[in-house]
Amino acid sequence: EAHHNTTAGPYQLNWSWPSATFAFCNDPAASSITEIRISGIGLTGHIPASIATCAASLQILEIQDTNLEGPLPPFIRNLTQIQMLYLINNNLLTGEIPPALGSLTNLNHLYLSQNSLTGGIPSALGSLMNLQELDLSDNSLTGILPINHLLNLTELSTLGLSQNHLTGKIESLDLSKLPYLQVFDAYGNNFEGALPAGLTEHQGLIFINLQENKLLTGSL
Repeated sequence: EAHHNTTAGPYQLNWSWPSATFAFCNDPAASSITEIRISGIGLTGHIPASIATCAASLQILEIQDTNLEGPLPPFIRNLTQIQMLYLINNNLLTGEIPPALGSLTNLNHLYLSQNSLTGGIPSALGSLMNLQELDLSDNSLTGILPINHLLNLTELSTLGLSQNHLTGKIESLDLSKLPYLQVFDAYGNNFEGALPAGLTEHQGLIFINLQENKLLTGSL
């Protein structure tokens, strides 16, 4: 049997169970839900589309530590009020990062780490002008960085790209154009060439990891 508990009235829902039916979507109060948090290693199947149809006011969606499978569902593009999207440690989530995420302009936290996502990083993410934290680490992403688009994310404080299969040169990733950046983790990729421009002059960086790349040169 599925169980859920509410915090702060009917507006925030948190689950952790072996299986879930999402029958709560039939509740008239569901249209006022602002937060959904789901966790549980026994949770299987696909991310249900009913999350979108019953939660028009959704601002936070967190799904982590599950066995949910398949690609990211198309309904995500309809979560126009979403501010924080956490899909973390769902090892059976596959497919590419949908460019439609770039239309969710209220997003300030986007975490798609520890899944099995493939393909490249869509340039459309460069439209998320309010984004403060972007973590795409621990997937199987490939291709080169859409550097010119990432440099549009001037509010960014965290950029996590570690343990993927990303390639190319990152010298033109001028970190001085990301003035609020504090964390840059590109560990375990196939980047090559010179270190990112502006690295040594950046006053805000508190953590940077470029280990285990193909060949990066330069001095700190």
